Amino acid sequence: MHMRGYMEKSGREFCEMEILIDEEEGAGDDDEEDDGKAKASARSEGKLVFELFTDVAPKTCENFKAFVLGGDERVGGRGYEGTPVSRTVRDGWIQAGDVMNKWGSGKISVYGETFPDEVLKVRHDKVGILSMVRMEKRDRNGCQFFVAQCPLPFLDGQRVAFGRLIDGWRVMKVLNKLDAYHTYRPRRGVTIGKCAMITAPGPAEVQKEE
Repeated sequence: MHMRGYMEKSGREFCEMEILIDEEEGAGDDDEEDDGKAKASARSEGKLVFELFTDVAPKTCENFKAFVLGGDERVGGRGYEGTPVSRTVRDGWIQAGDVMNKWGSGKISVYGETFPDEVLKVRHDKVGILSMVRMEKRDRNGCQFFVAQCPLPFLDGQRVAFGRLIDGWRVMKVLNKLDAYHTYRPRRGVTIGKCAMITAPGPAEVQKEE
């Protein structure tokens, strides 16, 4: 099925995120001067395209969409564009979306600082599952998210999964191969570039996991 037809039939919403990767390694995982922004040497690796399960987790998706689009007054206009991918766990997951503190400790949402777990029935059973990073304990979801690089069954019933990757498998493989520090912060900076909600892509087919 063509992606356009799939999107129209699904009734769900979709978004895309450009991924920028620095050509050179950073100063270290404790570099306090690093603001997480892409360096001049950064190049675009491609885009990640997500299907959002708006029919399953509408509140979680609304929160995510606010950061994809940016400019929402409820979160001070903050958005994902220009923020770093804070962790790349090989054969595990990538973590991103800290619009507050950049490196994984920040929390904010359109519903307040955090909001409750909306639904826990979507399984982390394949590569590309999009899920919320929970801050410390249950019912503390904010702005951060992760994308699975493998099945993560130990997170079933523990984290709110609310979408899946439908395009960008090559980019995910590149991210999976990046060297990282012991904190899983990538040695080469990875930044989210332009983000957008999409409604009608071209005739490209929905890609299966490669």
